[in-house]
Amino acid sequence: LTKREQKTNVNQVRIASTTAVTKPKPTPAVTSPKLQSQTKPKDPNRVDKNDILLNEDLVGRFQFTLIGREDIGGRSALVLDFKPANKKLPNNNFKDRFINIAAGRLWVDEEDAALVKANLHLTERVNVIGGIVGAVGKFSCTLDRGRTPDGLWFTRAMDWHLEGRALLAHRTIDYHEEKTGVRINSVR
Repeated sequence: LTKREQKTNVNQVRIASTTAVTKPKPTPAVTSPKLQSQTKPKDPNRVDKNDILLNEDLVGRFQFTLIGREDIGGRSALVLDFKPANKKLPNNNFKDRFINIAAGRLWVDEEDAALVKANLHLTERVNVIGGIVGAVGKFSCTLDRGRTPDGLWFTRAMDWHLEGRALLAHRTIDYHEEKTGVRINSVR
């Protein structure tokens, strides 16, 4: 072990006790454009180009096989294996190259239709600019999600392992992230 980083974050999820949708109040005008750009809140509805959206296009890239059911934390979950549907998948960007060769197993909560667990891996090597800049030889990821008593699903733990090369340097990266003590604070 040559390098280790550890971060601890405390996040509190706030859920309004009413179901009415309200528009945020406008903030006072800021005269400095530089200050204005720093204080402008991020639009929660904006989709970042690096996000992976669960939509028909993404689901259509895979072949799913129902393996069975498992009890996870007292709740029934469907167990599904998935693999790339075929070799003629859309390859519009660098992210598509990774998505198109992913395979693994998913556990989906039957009642909430929420992802509970996932184990995935790449089925083949991915070269970056023909292998000149680098390559990802192996990648695997496990994801474990929890549910608060109020029904909020959150990522409890994530682990991934990557073996690859950046230019001439070989890299092995093991990553672990864990969240504990997640609770909802009601806003009244």
